Amino acid sequence: MSNYKQTLKSARQAVPYLKIMRSCQLDSIIIDKEIFSILRELFLQIFEVYKPSVRDKYEAEIKFFVNLIIYRFSVLESKPTYGCKLQNLKYRNESSHSNKYSMFNASSDLSKEQKLMYFSLKVLTPYLYEKLNEYMTNNGWSEYNNRNPKKKIWKLFQLLEKMYKLSSLINFYTFLYNGKYTSVVDRLLNIRLVYDNENANRIISNDYLSFQLVWSVLTNFLLFILPFINIKGMKNYLKGLLNLKRINKYKDLAYDQCAICKENKGDEDTPCPIHIPYITNCGHVFCYYCIKSEMINSSGNAKKSMYMCPRCSTIVNDIEPFYYYNSNSSSDSDSDSDSDSYSNSDDNDEELEEEEESNDDEVYSLSSENNEK
Repeated sequence: MSNYKQTLKSARQAVPYLKIMRSCQLDSIIIDKEIFSILRELFLQIFEVYKPSVRDKYEAEIKFFVNLIIYRFSVLESKPTYGCKLQNLKYRNESSHSNKYSMFNASSDLSKEQKLMYFSLKVLTPYLYEKLNEYMTNNGWSEYNNRNPKKKIWKLFQLLEKMYKLSSLINFYTFLYNGKYTSVVDRLLNIRLVYDNENANRIISNDYLSFQLVWSVLTNFLLFILPFINIKGMKNYLKGLLNLKRINKYKDLAYDQCAICKENKGDEDTPCPIHIPYITNCGHVFCYYCIKSEMINSSGNAKKSMYMCPRCSTIVNDIEPFYYYNSNSSSDSDSDSDSDSYSNSDDNDEELEEEEESNDDEVYSLSSENNEK
């Protein structure tokens, strides 16, 4: 009898311990989460035509519905989840393999009780937790007095949440040690991920994952540098280098109207009078803020402007104040008319100064007479 026990013991020690790659199990969990996120986004797109409040109101129900669909076509039918299928894994009833030296891989399906508990703990409980947390937050249960029952329930809820997170952390370290149970729920239900086919290699390929990572990094980099790139300035700069002449629809616009304001508004019937007029090197008048902002945006520097005049397609390099503006003038006016306008404005300024001086003298004489009296 003793020889039989020694032989059995040595045979058990000779049987290799069932080892499942931890990376495969963790990858299956990550893939399941990604599949869940994709399905959730597809369902949330249904509510894009509605108000954002409607989408936020039913987001918890959508998550529950997606989890229910995944559970229906995987665990309930004794099939692996989609992430486990890609990693050549499936759940088995560990209670049927109580012997830790058992070399049998995946021959026991989950029982009805385990499937029901799986639904309760992994599908129904997260939905109830989210709804209860939302209800307590909206009703301000945390702001009640400590003696209030609602505050006690809220504290108990927070305590249970902390205990679950702590147990999940401990279970994760235990999983890294022995590689058996990936979650607390799996440990409670006594279910384990094992290979579906021991002779098959991993079905998933890392090539697509590497491709996605490269594109993700490149996309994030472009999103980071795009705000610093002046697209409009580059466009205008290239136009200036190539000297592209475009047909301007504002060449016949009235000269008391700002062509840039008209172009920005895009409304032909709305009047756009010029405010703080400034004249360009090509002889056209615009609003100061309009022409200055366009010159800066064209190349990022007003001194190196590549902005093309919307009236004549000439590159605007310089602007100066336009003190006198005649609405009957035309764009073909020569320098003599400009000099006349400036001379008239100077004469008007001199007359105003003389009138101000005479008014000051009169005020001074009146004040001196009053003092003498």
